[in-house]
Formats: sequence, structure tokens, C-alpha cells
Amino acid sequence: MKKVYRLLLLVTVMCFAVTTTFSQGVLKGSVLDAKTNESLIGATIMVIGSSTGTSSGLDGSFSLKVQKTEADIIVSYVGYISKTLTVKIKGEVNLGKIALETNALGLEGVQVISSIAIERQTPVAVSSIKADVIEKKVGNQEFPEILRTTPSVYVTRSGGGFGDSRINVRGFDQRNTAIMINGIPVNDMENGWVYWSNWAGLSDATRDLQVQRGLGASKLAISSVGGTMNIITKTTDAKKGGVFASSVGNDGYLKNALTLSTGRMKGGWAITVAGSRTTGDGYIDQTWTDAWSYFGSITKEFNKKHMLVLTAVGAPQQHGQRSTQETIKKYDSYGKKYNSDWGYLNGNEYTMRKNFYHKPQYALNHYWTISDKSFLATSVYASFGRGGGSGDIGNLAWKDAKDKTNKVYLSSFRNSKDHTLLIDSIYKYNSGGSFTYHFKNALGNDTVITFSNTADSDGKYKAGIIRRASMNEHNWYGFLSTLKHTFNDNLKLVAGVDLRYYKGLHYQKVYGLLGADYYLDINTDKNHPIVKAEADDKIGYDYDSQVYWEGAFAQLEYSKNNLSVFVAGSVSNTSFKRVDRFSYYSDANIKAIAETMTVPITIDKITYNDASDLLARYPGQESPTKSYVGYTVKGGINYNINEYNNIFFNTGYFTRPPTLGNIFVNYKNDLASDIKNEKVFSMELGYGLNWKFISANVNLYSTQWIDKAFQQSWTSPSGLVLIANITGQNALHNGIEIDINAEPVKDFKLSAMASIGDWQWKNDVTARIFDENHNPVSTVNVYANDIRVGDAAQTTFAFGADYKFRFGLGFDATYSYYTNNYAKFDPSARQNENDRGQSAKLDPYGLLDAGISYTYRMEKIGFTFRINANNLLDEVYIADATDVPVLEDGTYSHDIDNAKGWYGFGRTWNASIRIDF
Repeated sequence: MKKVYRLLLLVTVMCFAVTTTFSQGVLKGSVLDAKTNESLIGATIMVIGSSTGTSSGLDGSFSLKVQKTEADIIVSYVGYISKTLTVKIKGEVNLGKIALETNALGLEGVQVISSIAIERQTPVAVSSIKADVIEKKVGNQEFPEILRTTPSVYVTRSGGGFGDSRINVRGFDQRNTAIMINGIPVNDMENGWVYWSNWAGLSDATRDLQVQRGLGASKLAISSVGGTMNIITKTTDAKKGGVFASSVGNDGYLKNALTLSTGRMKGGWAITVAGSRTTGDGYIDQTWTDAWSYFGSITKEFNKKHMLVLTAVGAPQQHGQRSTQETIKKYDSYGKKYNSDWGYLNGNEYTMRKNFYHKPQYALNHYWTISDKSFLATSVYASFGRGGGSGDIGNLAWKDAKDKTNKVYLSSFRNSKDHTLLIDSIYKYNSGGSFTYHFKNALGNDTVITFSNTADSDGKYKAGIIRRASMNEHNWYGFLSTLKHTFNDNLKLVAGVDLRYYKGLHYQKVYGLLGADYYLDINTDKNHPIVKAEADDKIGYDYDSQVYWEGAFAQLEYSKNNLSVFVAGSVSNTSFKRVDRFSYYSDANIKAIAETMTVPITIDKITYNDASDLLARYPGQESPTKSYVGYTVKGGINYNINEYNNIFFNTGYFTRPPTLGNIFVNYKNDLASDIKNEKVFSMELGYGLNWKFISANVNLYSTQWIDKAFQQSWTSPSGLVLIANITGQNALHNGIEIDINAEPVKDFKLSAMASIGDWQWKNDVTARIFDENHNPVSTVNVYANDIRVGDAAQTTFAFGADYKFRFGLGFDATYSYYTNNYAKFDPSARQNENDRGQSAKLDPYGLLDAGISYTYRMEKIGFTFRINANNLLDEVYIADATDVPVLEDGTYSHDIDNAKGWYGFGRTWNASIRIDF
């Protein structure tokens, strides 16, 4: 192996030496944006018909040695129209400033809606990632993982299923980080979550990715406690062409993607379409993937003042999941890839946890250049989500010696060797057979139980345990309009409205009877209190949620010489309503009961004296509408000390409504009486350096969160997934962030990042506990004061290097290090006031990612070959964990070995080819 490495090194050095020896001249110049005059970092400059090339540096400049006396040079940058120059080369030739025009029609309008931050002008902490970096490094990772080296950002793949990753910014999860695609908010309007499997095609369609940490530059009244993630898609290309990419990787990963563009046609039309297909077995057991994605954009330029852009993006997919967290000890026994949510049925692998969803988003944007001073960007959009996730429901009952009924759930029935679910046994029971099960009872004694099923009077078999599907569908409509008006060279106003309507469709249905004829659902519609449910029949619950949002915003910006200042404000009204078809009688049924009512009756523990009393007081299927008014006030100042140095400060205060789950706390139409608006106060101080070959940023931040309302899920000791509704929680997040980029030698780029946080909960609270089927379990006191905020590393470091040889070969590597990472706390396990110990602390870990690429350019076709290796050193580490306190000698131990969680991914790889034409 050492000989192979030496041979590769020798060949590389010889190629580099040959290139240098026969060079005939040197081309110099700089590449910039034709509209903004900003330097384009990483633009590609290549000799057509060869692999000789280089890239622009931090200030947009480049230097390229060429072996010819005359050559055709192509200058390209992702998202821009390439330029071809025929150059006669003798000695040193300075090409000057090469201005590239954007290849995206309507980009200015999207940027106005999206509130893109501008370096050395917008006073916020910001990190930007361009499409070429995403295309190069994302490989077979999840889309959010491209942000691993961004300050204060923590990303994991959670259970490991396709698109099940999550992201934290400054210690705040993605429910509290605003995610926007082309300026349109995509956080779920009920709980704020973002399901990345719904956006699987973003890595192919993204033009720019910008993370604004803290209050950010967004003018909307959105939940940007941690920050704002702006994703700008490629819109419609102005140039005719296309891209084909194919990638293979570990565990059967295969992805093919194609993009085609007509370019600007006669009549002002332009069309861009893209699609991809991804399949694979998954790194974690039974996390297979079958996913499609598509993107389309149609642009019509009517004249210089009016443009219409219609876009559609979607990703129909299904994938196996790992939802149940097991103890770290169990993974040590059964393997890091162990998934406890599947088993065998008739010799075939059968997973109880499966996600299937399709959430297309359609947007029609109108851009109107009213005058030289006024520009109006308006977006009308809609999204229709259809699908859900599966799991088990039901139990098997048996009586002990005291004639007490005991319920046993599926999580208890496991193969003693590999600990997979005994689905064959459940199938046998459901279809009329019997099976014997050996286990230890609560006293630790060996117990043997025989479970047998008998037919009912109709000769049919009732299921004990089945696979159900929890359907979480929605219809979402929105209107977003932003006016940008320039009063003079120094003063600018941005103002607009944000209107949304969301209807969630939530129900549970039979998704697999596992050999039975029906499932007996006793917790269903009041009209049918006991239902023999067959395939696809609704069970458990069936309700709609409605969310109405009306918002307005305005921002005034002043800039003169080296000073830029902004003040912004927004106000919103959010209304919630719930319609329940399972927990309440319909109006028609109540009227029928009232007509025959002769004596007082009791329904759900409430007594109604007579018919008029029943008609007046019965809650009905529709809840009252609950409204919350929120507002945002923020401002900032940036001062450019000179052309290299700048400082900034921003501060803000905002209030926002709780989530729908915190308002209807018992999954019925009962409104919580103690829910308050959440309050957030934040300050940030920053310094920036932008010199010829180095750029750096330093940020200090402090965010105080009061009356936080949120949901937290975990797996109980018995294997049940539980959900806690927590309200009134206070938190304080302080920290420092540093990031540096440098180019000490031409074509050799270095990067470094450090973020150190101090995040703590600041009070004790009460939590309401539910199981995942919406059944209330308990209400508990949670003693969390001074416990560190978990679920994300509070201290992170990253180092990166990127070198590109002049003959098209490039190497890059990044090393990320994570420490001070605490497990999130289990609310039900924090009920002892004397237990103030910190949650289990995860061991520090570091990940080395590396890649090698080769680029060759012909006149109209470019080829790029790429190999990525993630976690190259195969580091073993715990990425996610939930604290499990254990009472030992009268005190509570919070040891990571007792915690429940997931190990992170080991070494993974992918190889790809990309053809641009």
C-alpha cells in the first residue's frame, strides 16, 4: 500500500513539474459579478481542450501559466454565464477585470424576497456556501451536512434514515431556525419542524446557501431565534445547456440527475427542468431509500419592467427509518448500525418504521421594476403535503397469578440472538395461531407465557398488534410581497406583507394487519365507539388543524461612506383552530340526542341537564379560534474602518406565539389557559477582516429566551416513544464564533472555524407527557434549572485545506471537532428536585472528510470526476443521546453508558461524474 501511495505522489509531482517547465506565459486578472462588482471567489479559469486551469482567490484574482502562444480561455462560475476569451500569450498578460453576468433570470427579485445579507454592509453574522462547493462536497450526505464547518452549527443524521437529519444553530433546533426557499418559509406551521426528506432535491437545485446566525437580515416575523437559513434555487437559466451527474456510494447508494435549460428564447421565454432518482440500502440496518426529486422553472419576460417566474420543486420518496433510541450498551452488543424497529415476516425483512411523503411547492413570482427607484417582488405559492410515517399499535394481554391483566407491547417481543422484532410470532397470533415467549418479569424472574388467539363469532381473527400509519398531510397557501424603494443614494425602504393559510389533515389508519382480519379500535369516533377496522380504515384519531397568519414588515436602511444602519419592525397575528371528528359527536348527532333526551345525561364526565343545555354547552367538533399577536423590533449598525476592517452591532427583541401542540395540549379541542407568547432578546457584536489573501470574522452573541414552549420526544425504558409538551422554559445562550479563510499560496486555500458556547436552562417547569398515539400519560414537574442545553455540541472547531493543480486535479479535506456536547434531558426523569446533576456528557469526537476531483474542459463540454470520503478515519462516536439518570447509592448518576441514543455514521464514500454541456 505504501508503494502505491509513493507512486501516486511521484506521478503528481512529475505532472506538476512538466506543467511548470513547458509554460510559455502567464495570464493574470480578476473575476467579478457584473452587477454588484463583488469578487467571485473560486471561479474556474481553464484552457479549452485541456485540463490546465486555476481558480480565483479570495479577492477574485487569478494567475495561470499556459504552455501555448495562443489559447482559448473559458472563465466560468456556477450560476453565471461563462466567458470565452482568445488570448495571445507572450510573457505576462493581464486580462484585467472579467465581469460575469448571472445565469439566473429573476435572481434580483428572489434576493429581495429572501433578504440576502451583504458582506461589510449588513450587520449580521453570516456564512455563505456557493453551488460549486455543494456540488463538490455533498456527495451522498444529507443536504444540511454541508454546513458542518459553519460556526455554531451542529448537524446529525438522527436515526439515520434518508432525509431524517436535523440541524441546530447556536443551540437552537430547526424549529427555532427559520428555513426559507427563495424567501418562502418552509418550517411546519404547526410545530416549526423541517423534514429534509421532503426537500431531497435541494442539493441539485441550490444556487446559493446563506446561513445568518442570530436575528439575521430577514424582515419577516419568523422564528429565527437561532438564525435564518436562506436557500436560493437556480431559478431559470438564461443560457441553453444542461448537466448530467451520476454517483455511486457505500451500501448500494445510486443517484442519477439531469438538468436541461432552453436558455432565453424568442418572446422572452426560458425553461429549466431538473430531476433525479436516488436508491440505496442505507448505512443503518433497514434504512433503505427510494426517492425521486424534481425542479422546474418557467420564465416569461414581458418587457424591461415585468417578469413572471413559475417554479415547482418536490421530492416524492419512501424510506425505512430508525425511530427508537436504544441504550448505548445495547449498540455495543448488537452493533453500531443496529435498528430495533424491524424483524422478519415469512423470511423477508419487514420494517415497522417507514416514512412516505410528497410535498411539492409551487410558486408564481412577479417582478415589477416600477421605476429606477422602486421595485416590487410578489410571490403567490402553494404546498400540498401527502403521506405519513408508520409504526406499531396495539398489545397482547395476559393475566398473572393475581388475575391482574398485563399488557405487552411489540417492543418486548425480540429475537434473543440479534434482538430483532418477532414479527413472525405476531403474524402467527393474529392469524389464529399461538406462540410461546420467554422473558423476565418485573421481579427479574424467568417467565414463560403462551399467547393464543381465537376467532370471534363471525369466524374472524382480531389483531393484537398491527402496523399503523400516522398521516400528517396539509394544504398550505401563501402570499408574500416586498417593495424596495430607494429615496436617494443613502436611504432605502423595504416593506411588505406576509399572508399564509395552513390546513393540517391528521389521522391514523391501518397500514398492515399482520395476518389478522381486523383491528378492534375502541378509541375512535363518538359515532362508532367500537370499530372493526380493516386495511386503510381510520383508527385512533382524525382531526384537522387550521393556522392563519397575517404579517406586515418594514425596514429602513441608511448608508453613507463607511457607515450603514438599519432599523426594522414586523407585526403578525397568528390564529389556531382545531376540528376533531373522533373525540366529539357531530352537530347532527347532538341534535338527534337532544330530540330524544328526557333525563340528564353525562358525556365525557360532563352532565347536561336537558336538551337546551346540551345544545348550548356541548363543545362540538370545532374548537374556538385562539389568536396571538407577535412583533419584532431590531436594528443594527456596521462601520467599515477602512477597506480591510469593519465592525458591527445588532440587537433585537421579539415575541412569537407557541406551537399548535402547546395550545391544544391534550390532543383535543381544549385550549390551554396558561400559554404565553415566547419572548426573545438578543445582542451581537462582530468584527470582520477582508484583506488580500485572508478574511476573518469574530462574533460575540447573547440570546435570552423567556417562556419557551416546545415539544421533546424520547424513548421510555419500556421502548415506547413519548412526547412532552413543555411550556414556560427560560434559557440563556452566550457564545463566541471565529472563522478564517486564507490563500497563502496561489490555488491553496485554508479555512478554520471555532465556536464556543455557554447554553443553559434557567428555571424549573411543568411538562405534559403523551405517547406517540396522542394518549395522555402524565403531568410531571421538570427540575431543569442550570442544566446545560443538550442535543448539540457547545464547542466546535474545524480546519480545511483545498489545493487545485494547474492540470485539473484537486484535493480537499476538512477536519471537524465537537466537544461539550450534552444529552438532551428526559422530562419524565427530571422529577426529583434533589437531582440537579448535568445530563450525560458525550465523548468529544473528530471527523475527517476528504475528496479528490479532476476537471477537463472541451469547447462546449466539461467533465468533472469526484471521489468523497466522509469520516475517513472511521471515528466511532455518539452523535445523539437522551439522558437516563440511574439511582446509585442514594444519588443519581448521569453516565453516558446508561443514556439512550444513536452512534454516528462510520466511514462512507461516493464516486461521481458530472458532465456540463
